[in-house]
Amino acid sequence: MIKIDTFDTMQIKKSFTTLKGQERVKQILKNAEIVFLTKGYSGFSMRGVAAQSNISLSTLQHYFQNKDSLLKAMTLHSRASSEGKELNATPLLQVFLI
Repeated sequence: MIKIDTFDTMQIKKSFTTLKGQERVKQILKNAEIVFLTKGYSGFSMRGVAAQSNISLSTLQHYFQNKDSLLKAMTLHSRASSEGKELNATPLLQVFLI
């Protein structure tokens, strides 16, 4: 697990602590990587990630407030994956979610 000390901690919604919520976050982050790699930073959008994830924009915004929080979470998740670490979604959610 990656220790997250450098970011401000935000409030966690109760639904994010469930296994289903954590799995959804992981799936969104994987889809965000796909969108970022295929369209680049300028083509990266919340709508594009929502479409790639087969969820509504409002559902995506339930998990990530804006593009910046999604990009930060995606970067952290990608770094953990490349280092062969399993990223526990709960600390990630503490940092990036509303």
